[in-house]
Amino acid sequence: MDIVATALVPAGTAQVRAYGSTSSRDLNPANDAALASLTVTGSGTTQTYSTGSVAVAIPDNTTVEVPLSVPDEGTVVGGVKVGVRLNHTFDSDLTLTLVSPTGRTVVLANRRGGSSDNYGSGANDCSGALTIFDDAATTAIGAGTPPFAGTFKPEQPLQTIAPGISDGQWKLRVRDSVGGDTGTLGCFQLTLARK
Repeated sequence: MDIVATALVPAGTAQVRAYGSTSSRDLNPANDAALASLTVTGSGTTQTYSTGSVAVAIPDNTTVEVPLSVPDEGTVVGGVKVGVRLNHTFDSDLTLTLVSPTGRTVVLANRRGGSSDNYGSGANDCSGALTIFDDAATTAIGAGTPPFAGTFKPEQPLQTIAPGISDGQWKLRVRDSVGGDTGTLGCFQLTLARK
């Protein structure tokens, strides 16, 4: 018996487990499952989209949504990464959330950083050093320290937002939950692995 599987995963090596069953008498049930490595190849692409350098105010006790249009059709198959550059004088006021075109959400950072400042460093635009949220990062955002310049694992896995259609309007939702400190978003980037 041959088994053909279609995998919605990015190119690379993945573990695949196959099970077989029969309506006949099975004299050796120990051989009904197998585990093998599978090399996935294909025409997947990785594309980065950006708001470009912007200056979106983050007022006290307000939620701001910054849209990012992805015009290219395709299905997200993994590898979602988010880049953010923003200045704020009290990072733990903020909750950062990614919203997909289908309405699914992933919390990137939930009130992290205490009284310290900023996500990313340098110029508060796309030329600055961004905070990158990536499931493959070794350091969780909760273990990082402001200005979070580098790559961090988000609060919730970005893989939960995929698979899905990539085209449409994505949003970065920034919630300021406490009065007394404000900020400005300078750049929002999104990297999608699609097929």
